[in-house]
Amino acid sequence: MSQKPVKVHQDVEKAPSGYAEKVIQKTIGEIRTFLDELANGTSNYKSLHNLTEQVEHQYHGRFLIELIQNAHDALFDIEKQKADKDTPEDEGRIEVVITNEPPFGALYVANDGLPFTESNFISLSRFGQSDKDPEKHIGNKGIGFRSVLEITREPEIFSRKEKKSTSFNGFTFRFNPKIIQSFEKPIQALLNGNENPDLVLGRPVPLVDWGRGKLHSFRERCLSIGFEGVTSELRFLSPYLLPEPIDDQDKTHWVRQFEAKGFATVIRLPFTSEKARDQTLKIVEELDENTILFLNKAKSLWIETPGTKRYVERKIRPLLEKGDAQEIDVDVIVDETGYAKTKRYWLWKWLVGGEDNPEEAEEIRKAVSDLPGKWPKVRKAEVAMAVRVGESPEKGLISIFLPTEQSSGAACHLNAPFYGDIRRTKVVFDDKKFKFNKILIEKMAKRAADIASGHLAGKGLDEARAILDILVPISSQAANGKDWFSLIEKEFSELGLDIKEEPLLQTSDSWKSVKQASLPPRLDEPKVFTEELFYKSATFDVINEGLGSRNSQIINFFEFVNIKAEPLDDWVASTVEVVAQDQVARGCYQPQAPSETCVKVSLHTAQAFQRLSLSRPPGYYRIMSFKQSTVIAIHYQLAFCEGCTFLCTGASKNNP
Repeated sequence: MSQKPVKVHQDVEKAPSGYAEKVIQKTIGEIRTFLDELANGTSNYKSLHNLTEQVEHQYHGRFLIELIQNAHDALFDIEKQKADKDTPEDEGRIEVVITNEPPFGALYVANDGLPFTESNFISLSRFGQSDKDPEKHIGNKGIGFRSVLEITREPEIFSRKEKKSTSFNGFTFRFNPKIIQSFEKPIQALLNGNENPDLVLGRPVPLVDWGRGKLHSFRERCLSIGFEGVTSELRFLSPYLLPEPIDDQDKTHWVRQFEAKGFATVIRLPFTSEKARDQTLKIVEELDENTILFLNKAKSLWIETPGTKRYVERKIRPLLEKGDAQEIDVDVIVDETGYAKTKRYWLWKWLVGGEDNPEEAEEIRKAVSDLPGKWPKVRKAEVAMAVRVGESPEKGLISIFLPTEQSSGAACHLNAPFYGDIRRTKVVFDDKKFKFNKILIEKMAKRAADIASGHLAGKGLDEARAILDILVPISSQAANGKDWFSLIEKEFSELGLDIKEEPLLQTSDSWKSVKQASLPPRLDEPKVFTEELFYKSATFDVINEGLGSRNSQIINFFEFVNIKAEPLDDWVASTVEVVAQDQVARGCYQPQAPSETCVKVSLHTAQAFQRLSLSRPPGYYRIMSFKQSTVIAIHYQLAFCEGCTFLCTGASKNNP
């Protein structure tokens, strides 16, 4: 399979010195701040060092998600592209590639969105100072990029000056731990009397710009700890605050390929070891295609390793008849073979708060007032819910645009700009500190109730499956399952509806409420009296057999509303009678031993047959004793064995 053809640029511009100069000035500013703190006896650099190490630990295993998030944040808004001629158009591409280049290989992540801005550069080369708006972007804490330090020590960034530039001629820089060592000689020269030693950062740069008074106090301070003490303190200065420019000749073959294919930005992460490479290979190969489900600006994702290639395309079609839903096809083409598969989802998205919803906007304002960074400015949030269309349900996850590790509480995916933990793997809903999350999840439950009852109920099999996926989890042990259902049940009440009375379950020929419908009884090793025959002859509302893949969810639904999923014994007895009469009418006589032709039923069902016999005309049933068992003959044998009750479906002409 080959990717969509792209324009190859022939000419390559030299990187303007202005961008390299901004990189140099950022680093010289950081080293001067460090020396100033050293002179004043302060040590903020130690705090930053400790935080960097802490983040690296806490973000364990999340670097790929963080990189895809950063790539998506750079993409242009697809809808804005269509509406605004001044908005540059891109193809919404994200590429993730692992190479075998020496010594251990490298990970590349590229996008063709907005090139690196000066604000992006400053945020990336600082710690915890994001320039991103929580209303518009996924990443907004300013620390996620540090997660790449799990697999690399020398991250590199290549970006264009403008979208239309023909080369990576904008911010192109790297972080390199060895830069710390390059400071030792100039600092030693400063201590030894040289008032203006130079650093070499692409060009010679004065180490400090101090007057004699400041130089004197610095030397006095450092004499007390000695040069070894100064170099020891240098170890606490994070190299990831100190970018250095990358020359054009340092671009690898792969960087030049991304450049030629028109990508705006590419991040290169050379692996630190074979272990880091193998770990990344595993994470990339296990990356689920539905990762891009809620990435509204992404049109395609290319995933390539030395052994595999996957092309994932996200296609959208409106479904107005399902409550302004979208049908999302995630098409996956694997390797050069062209093997393709499609995952189809129904997705609903809507806005909470904003100018058109002032009451909700005020709720949000109060809820975010105590959150850090730019969060107190948030007044709206776009939220979304999606279900997998088809026979097999999918474990639902909470997403903050990209999947967290937290269950949604149902078989649907719930996405919103939640305020998550530092790794964005968990979202807290029941803490007063996180009222914003609670507001969003309650609004989502309200819309979910409306979608299930007002737009899906009463329609087809896919809609019936979707209702169950929205309401209940696959496993009764799923985290948040009962919490989510309780929210849904509450919102049904707010709509003036009782979830127990609403026709939310599709039966064989209609839609019924959970009070009216039942699952068929379980039949152990049926031979004559099969499940298919039961569905055909049932005298009560049996849930559509097409929902068989959702049986565990159906059971959870009944359990959550405290109703038995199994039919009443009298209903089963009536159905068995109908089956028996049909068998006799068609001459299905099979005189065999009960042990070979019996189906296990409950003792309660046996008793139901006895009750049923009282309502029939005299002689309709013959009741007799047979080997300490009660036999009810309806022109065939029904043997109920004490302790292990069986229903024998073999007809016999030889009844006594």
